[in-house]
Amino acid sequence: MLNKLTFKNLTEKNSILYSFIAFISVLHFYFIYVNSVQIPYGDEWEFLRENSFLLNPSWHSLFEQHNEHRLALTKLVFALYFKLGFDVLLLQFINFCFYVFTLIFFLRNTRGKNHAWLAFFTSFLLLSPLNFENHFWPFQIQWHLVIFFSFLSTYILTKNSRSKLDNIWAVILPFSIIYSLGSGVIAVWVLMMYLIFKNFFLKNKDSIIKDSLFAISGLAATLSYFIHYVKPPHHPKIVWPFALEFWKHFSSIVSLGSGRVSSDSFLAGVTILVYTATVVYLLIRDRVKLNFAQTFLALTAITTLGMLFTISLSRAGFGFEQALSSRYFQFSTYFFVSVLSLGFTLNSKKLRIASIALVLLVLNMTFGSYKNTEDYYSGVNTQRNRGKECVNKIIQMDTGDICADIYPSGLKEIIHHLQSKDIKLIFLKN
Repeated sequence: MLNKLTFKNLTEKNSILYSFIAFISVLHFYFIYVNSVQIPYGDEWEFLRENSFLLNPSWHSLFEQHNEHRLALTKLVFALYFKLGFDVLLLQFINFCFYVFTLIFFLRNTRGKNHAWLAFFTSFLLLSPLNFENHFWPFQIQWHLVIFFSFLSTYILTKNSRSKLDNIWAVILPFSIIYSLGSGVIAVWVLMMYLIFKNFFLKNKDSIIKDSLFAISGLAATLSYFIHYVKPPHHPKIVWPFALEFWKHFSSIVSLGSGRVSSDSFLAGVTILVYTATVVYLLIRDRVKLNFAQTFLALTAITTLGMLFTISLSRAGFGFEQALSSRYFQFSTYFFVSVLSLGFTLNSKKLRIASIALVLLVLNMTFGSYKNTEDYYSGVNTQRNRGKECVNKIIQMDTGDICADIYPSGLKEIIHHLQSKDIKLIFLKN
């Protein structure tokens, strides 16, 4: 019996992997529970304005532009939250559960038996506390939505099936991706380019109806997204890849996938990009015919890299330091683990050595992040509590207006309108 308990056998058992994920998730739940503060934060206040979808539901307010996004799905999710009294702790719990669900969906479609231990590495990295901002801020469910619907689209488009349900999904998913987050436009177009490549270059037309429906829906979703689109006035000009400023931002945002936030992140980002270029070169040189898992990894890598690319185009004008915001972590990390997992499937001894060295380096940096878990969450708790005290002064004494720790503009008008409508939200009771 003991002879069968090898490292390979252990890593191939789903129950052990899921227990590992559950253990880390419980740690996150604990820190979220201890540090949660019943107060909306940042853009969530925009959802509570008088003309918002939550208070004035209409087709216009549902699809109205929010910065560069059209957050229709997020608004629908928050409409449910609104009915639940805007219980921040409950929203954080739902938000994190959905994130873990997406991680498991990714693992189930990309996990290979030859390197099953990579699933543990992927889980350990993607559950890093560096992603605390997305876990602690329910508004960030938009990021989880765009990633999940991109994964679901990849699954539907790459599996060998021609069911009517898949055809329905092919119509729905492009709109779901694009109306989750603005960067979803690039994800849909990456998948559309894949369908063109599959049908016209690989001559694989087994799912032509499903593929055509996705392409038509993707074009329609893109067109509807850009109708009456207005560039946010407070955003900087687009920084094109011809400028060094772009590459500083882009390499920095890619570097988050290494499990570390640092001002000297440029080198880490370049290292990941060079590794990626090597994997691409070997795939082309050896004319590798990708199986389902490899295709899933490749499309995930391209879509997430495309999202990071568009973020740098629009945000590099803020400076490369902005790229180190923890909220970008999950895009960067899904890109990194997809490329790394793809690299391990290739028959190259030198690449295998480089991959193992990269894994050990990233593990070392990620362990350092786990050591700071309490600091990450408690730091946000302190900020939110200051904001809550400020809001309580507005509610109880009608003094003050701007609570800079939680929102850059005035809150008195929003709070007074909620009170005048006698809307039962938990933070208004405190």
